[in-house]
Amino acid sequence: MLGKDEIKSYVGTHKFVALMVMGVLLVVIELFQARTIYDLRQLSQYNSNSVSELSKNYDKLTLKVEADNSAVNSRIDIVDSAVKIDEKRMMLIKKIRDSITENTNTKMDVRTLNRIAMSVVDYSYQYNLSISKVLAQIKQESDFNPKAQSDAGAIGIMQIMPDTYKYISLKMGRPGLNPWDIEDNINMGCFYMAEQLAEFGTFEDALRAYNSGPNMVKKVNAKIVADYWLDTQKYVPLILDYVVTFKKYGLD
Repeated sequence: MLGKDEIKSYVGTHKFVALMVMGVLLVVIELFQARTIYDLRQLSQYNSNSVSELSKNYDKLTLKVEADNSAVNSRIDIVDSAVKIDEKRMMLIKKIRDSITENTNTKMDVRTLNRIAMSVVDYSYQYNLSISKVLAQIKQESDFNPKAQSDAGAIGIMQIMPDTYKYISLKMGRPGLNPWDIEDNINMGCFYMAEQLAEFGTFEDALRAYNSGPNMVKKVNAKIVADYWLDTQKYVPLILDYVVTFKKYGLD
């Protein structure tokens, strides 16, 4: 059995050990708490960065979707515009067909009528000419007859003279154009008329140049020649009257 002194010595020794153990435990706890706080801060920073990165990626995705939608809408607009242009062209062709059939004595099939109407639309736009004026000129030149040929040698629906044909083919750089072909003849006639408009500035003088030649217009304007040939004097007012007729069909 232990005496009092031995018991005191034992308790004292173990008390010191206990205190040492408690001290070590406190240090361990503090280190654990510090590590936990550090880990929590790192996790918080990581989450913050992740949220920021996710936000950036979302913004990029949103912009890409918006860009894709914009591109799709743009393509839709282009298709829609093309459809509207095609509808407008078909409406013009119908008006032109109606205006021709009601103002010509020339017999023609539907295919020929369509070729004339489509060529008038295409080349009047290409050379920035009035549709009603092109139709009026064709009416006076050939009465819409693609096979017309004058005593002077003028050929086709817009009555292209041989020398004028050579000039136009050279100027356009297209020697293979056929003056008997409806499309080619209207192409050449519109090209030549647009050139006279650019040269002389008025529709009336351009018509005179088309009918009697640009040199004749220059001579009359310079008073070298008193007046135009009788045929040219009649030519202009007849066409102006036809212009009024074709405008009644809603053609510019």
